[in-house]
Amino acid sequence: MRKYFREILLLAILLVTAVGAHMLRPALGRYADYPELEKKLPAQVGEWQKLDPTFNDGSYVAVSTDANLAQPYNELTQRTYQRGSHDFVMLVLAWGQQQKQEVKIHNPEICYKANGFQLVRKQISPLQIKTSAGSTIVAKQVLAQDMQGYEAVTYWVRVGDHYTESSLQTRLSIIEHGLRGEIPDGILVRASQRLRSAEQADAAFKTTQQFLETFYAALPATTQAYLVR
Repeated sequence: MRKYFREILLLAILLVTAVGAHMLRPALGRYADYPELEKKLPAQVGEWQKLDPTFNDGSYVAVSTDANLAQPYNELTQRTYQRGSHDFVMLVLAWGQQQKQEVKIHNPEICYKANGFQLVRKQISPLQIKTSAGSTIVAKQVLAQDMQGYEAVTYWVRVGDHYTESSLQTRLSIIEHGLRGEIPDGILVRASQRLRSAEQADAAFKTTQQFLETFYAALPATTQAYLVR
């Protein structure tokens, strides 16, 4: 028996490790089902009416039914809403079923830079949208410039039940959910307006903020849960 003690002990350790790894293996959360956002979004949002076809200079995100490093989203919905004859808001909702260290949501700043934009200004602004815990959503506002002019972008990123403002925060959120045995889903919610000059940015940020608040309130509760937790 002593002759095989070392081998038996090693086998026992391997078995315990295998069982432990299986029990601790993260699993998809309750929001693993596809939200089917394109079917759920309203055509009318307050004073805003959906345009058809979509007027959009570019979503600057990628989508794939088999999410990978380059394409971390399983659903991508693009809409343009119009108010009156001059106001246009471009809306992008990009949802990913599994947020992992190697496959995760990209912050818009990264995507805009990759598409030739310069980031002129960044700031944060609270929205009149509450999470399930009662806290207020804080959106990020970015003014980007390209050869055609400017784009005022208002967005938030949700990973599981966290809201992240950087790639580092996204990584930490994924780790925390993993320690709880969860693979979180995630979404990028982004609204933007094209501008002729930087002086129009403050008014545009106010407009997109109000649009997002009105848009969220117009969604069914089951769809709201994919945007805000």
